[in-house]
Amino acid sequence: MLNYSRYSSPRVQSIRDTKSSMPKKSHCIVTPEFLGPTGDGEIGKYCHHLMRLLRQLESEVTIVFTGSFEKGDADHWLRHFRDQHGVEFYTIVLPENRIHWNSGFSFNLNSRAVAEFLEGRQFDAIHFQQWQGNGFIPMQRRRNLGTLPEAVVTITLHSSSEWLAEESQNLRRGSVENLLEGYCERYAVEHADLVISPTMHLIDRAISSGWKLPESRALLPCFIDVLPWAVIPEGIPDELIYYGRLETSKGLEVFAGALRNLVSHSAQAGASKRKVTFLGKPGIVKNKRAALDFLAELEDELRIAFQITVESDLDYPACQDYLSDHPSALVVIAPLQDSHPFTVLECLQQGSRFIASRIGGIPEMMADDSCLFEPTEPDLTAKLLEKLQQPGGATAAAYSSATLREQWRQLLEDTLPEIHRHKATPAISVAARDGAAKRVTICVPHYNHGDYLGDLLDSLEKQTSNDFTVIAVDDGSTCEFSRAAFARHADRHRDKGWRFLTKPNGGIGHTRNDAARHAQTDLLIFMDADNAARPAMVKTFLDAIDRSGCDCLTSHFLAFPDEAKPSTDNACYGHMPVGPCLEAGMLINVFGDANCIIRKTAYDAVGGFTEDRNTSYEDWELFARLALKGYRLDVVPEILFLYRHAAGGFSRATSLYANHLRAMRPYLEALPDWQRRAFLALAGCESPIAPESQIAMERQTTIERLQSRLHKFEARQVELKSKLQEARSKLNVGNERHGSKPRGLRRIGRTLKKFFPHQVFGLAAVKEKSEAGSPHSRTNKSLQVDSRPSTAPATTFQPNQAGRTAMVVARYAEDLSWLNSVPGNIEIFVINKGKPMAANDFQRSGVRVMKRTNLGREADSYLGFIEGDYHQGYDKIIFTQGDPFTHNPDFLSLLSENAHWSNPQPLGCQWLTKKSLPPQHLIDSETEDWINGYKVRKELFSLFTLGTLRYKDRGILYVLDEYLRFHESPHGTNIAEHFFSTVGLADHAERAARSDMGVFTFSALFSVGTDLIARLPKDSVVRMRQLCQKNPIHAYILERLWLHLFDYPFVTTAKNAPSNENDGSSISCLR
Repeated sequence: MLNYSRYSSPRVQSIRDTKSSMPKKSHCIVTPEFLGPTGDGEIGKYCHHLMRLLRQLESEVTIVFTGSFEKGDADHWLRHFRDQHGVEFYTIVLPENRIHWNSGFSFNLNSRAVAEFLEGRQFDAIHFQQWQGNGFIPMQRRRNLGTLPEAVVTITLHSSSEWLAEESQNLRRGSVENLLEGYCERYAVEHADLVISPTMHLIDRAISSGWKLPESRALLPCFIDVLPWAVIPEGIPDELIYYGRLETSKGLEVFAGALRNLVSHSAQAGASKRKVTFLGKPGIVKNKRAALDFLAELEDELRIAFQITVESDLDYPACQDYLSDHPSALVVIAPLQDSHPFTVLECLQQGSRFIASRIGGIPEMMADDSCLFEPTEPDLTAKLLEKLQQPGGATAAAYSSATLREQWRQLLEDTLPEIHRHKATPAISVAARDGAAKRVTICVPHYNHGDYLGDLLDSLEKQTSNDFTVIAVDDGSTCEFSRAAFARHADRHRDKGWRFLTKPNGGIGHTRNDAARHAQTDLLIFMDADNAARPAMVKTFLDAIDRSGCDCLTSHFLAFPDEAKPSTDNACYGHMPVGPCLEAGMLINVFGDANCIIRKTAYDAVGGFTEDRNTSYEDWELFARLALKGYRLDVVPEILFLYRHAAGGFSRATSLYANHLRAMRPYLEALPDWQRRAFLALAGCESPIAPESQIAMERQTTIERLQSRLHKFEARQVELKSKLQEARSKLNVGNERHGSKPRGLRRIGRTLKKFFPHQVFGLAAVKEKSEAGSPHSRTNKSLQVDSRPSTAPATTFQPNQAGRTAMVVARYAEDLSWLNSVPGNIEIFVINKGKPMAANDFQRSGVRVMKRTNLGREADSYLGFIEGDYHQGYDKIIFTQGDPFTHNPDFLSLLSENAHWSNPQPLGCQWLTKKSLPPQHLIDSETEDWINGYKVRKELFSLFTLGTLRYKDRGILYVLDEYLRFHESPHGTNIAEHFFSTVGLADHAERAARSDMGVFTFSALFSVGTDLIARLPKDSVVRMRQLCQKNPIHAYILERLWLHLFDYPFVTTAKNAPSNENDGSSISCLR
């Protein structure tokens, strides 16, 4: 360990007199806090002073800021740091990706973006902070992919997320996200080149908490680049200053209790009023009271003895000025638990007179033990009485400021280059020549995947490395086509030495194990027959396992819909596993997919995959067992394969409860009964899923399978009866006449109704209730309205009258020049989450540009507009994405027809023009929602599956699965009811609960009157926005629910329809 802090040295020259003759070094500081953009947090102050020191050393400095701005914006601070300090300032802004990342929490998405930034530049040193794990993906990529080879990576210990929770003195109610964030912080520390710790206390705390630290460690107090104040005069303090955040954890109530004790003490009795100042930002005290309210009561209570002043609005420089202007005061720093408070460091290096708690690393920082006290009321009272009666001067530090400055210079200019020179480069194997023994066997289990096996094998033929062979095992396929395809591929690849074996059916675990038993290599890669490899998969896996020395590696991947070709262009979501975080691994699969590389010795040692037949998650179980037995696992943070998301896949068709228990089996093995019960209770699995939920899951699986067949019959029927298209669009639900249905279609329809009596499928298209007064509405006598009571007033669907109109445009990177063609009477709000733009970028007036952080998709933009009450003063609000024309080419024309709009009014007609969703013939032929010849289309969807009823929307399957996973809800849940209940909209939830179907318009294009917006409770708007920011899957849910959010009726079947009078809450469909 490089221990700089405990030694004194003679007076050293200033840094400007000891400039190194070495060429300028380039340093990058990566931080979630920085003095200025985020106020005066301790990490921000540390990074600020590190920047100043590096600039004095004439180093080039780049700041990568990953936090949120509390002051100013990115452009302001970019100019500030460039002009004032000669420093480059970059802000990490998460892109609005077209795909969503599972397990993509804010901390690892930030870390991924940081890695992309760093790999596009070259630095001599990169300085990460421990908190929030910004260094996780960069370190994971360097460990496994060899990135950032020229940089020395340091990480400074402050307080981890876990330690901060402990310091708040509350039992931590951890979530999966909390657990994974802690893992990412520990991982980044373990794999850095150098750990910098300001105190030995932090190093001891890390080791005692099970952290693995690198061999190179520097014990070095944080440096503050300021000159000391004037010499503190010897004397009795004339003022007490509480310095620190005004909250319980910083000892506010302990200090207040000591003041009360002083009042009753003889030393204080009869004395003149003493001035007491509270210097710090306001926080919360016990019982969740505001600190300022607490201090107001304290001032009333102690006004006879003390003149109390609260300075809670001062920024960091102003606080320093206040302390400097009161040299005769005694400063009190009283945290209950803290590792390395910057307040102590500031007072020491600037020559203040203060006393501090005897906790954490504070005793290491101070030379005078008489200035320490236990953070309790009696001990602080005694210390105050002592210091208020005895003359004293400045509190002495355990080191000199000049020495500390020189030691930091040595670290940055001498130690870091030395570490770089001694960095070891791991050996990477050379690719095998043709005919040489292969290093890895790719094991492929096959069962009835004849349609997909060719795609997998083609992807293996395109690998950039030939250092592999293949063993494919057919697990007794029952499909004749798949058996023939398997045999055909065996003949095709015989010359390569790839082996194609067959065996009786035994399940996927048995089949993978059988392939592994036939392998003659030391390494195995498992791949499912319906997936596909990216071209560099084999080479990347081999290089990574050599470089990292791990026993097993998984990777990131992209998923594509069933029946689509494996391509990144078809990706519907991505998965970003974190790695062997065992505490989170009992709740979700943090390890990765079965598509992994593994050493055969490790695989054999744990017995391979278990071979249970009726449950899934066998890969999760294998990885957990490997990690628990001490084998080294990690993730290659690169997309190495494409995963086929099958709606009826085995893991989705089996019991979630039984699958999860299987995954947790390695945790439960050998535990006593009481520990097992406690473990299951903590994991939320103490009881099985309710039987009705299991039935709902099985019902859903059957529906998906039969509905797929139904769509094929519908497509055939549409083709045969094309001449009846116009007639079909005019027929109502109660009397549809589509001609005779094929026998198979009638049989499947009856089966669907048996399994899902509240659902309408296929050709039974439901027409909406007649919109009174609308020129484009149609009467439908077969529709009834649910008359159950509702606390929300019934919405009257009438044309909007002319009034003041605003348009909200959610923009990321779209070209908004089309706004110049919007009618001039429409005022425009651009919610900009991309590159900066201004109102004067447009050729028209009435445009306001509002900058927002790129979170939560367009739903966050819409809800932020409503939350900010920007809709007030308008009669109608139009909501649109930045490019509405891909969702409705007639959008601009519709704006001139707004006198004919309903309230709310859908304005979309399709998902994307190039995707043909809905099918083009339906868009062109079904004109009942059009407005004066311009296309508008409303879609019916199931509240249980989110699926559309006239055609198959495969992308929504991922949305459903991700929403249920996030909320830990079973299949069969009424999504609308659940969502509205979650955000506190009880009336909406009640209406959804007695309905089966909803109505939406594609891509969140719609208009709504501000009278309906005003009905939304503000706290519900805030909750919806928070959910969208936490996981964008909620924004996709809102795409289905926007109209119902503004009281558009749900649709229900005749079976559930009441016979009373209309309240407008839902429409009934008679069969």
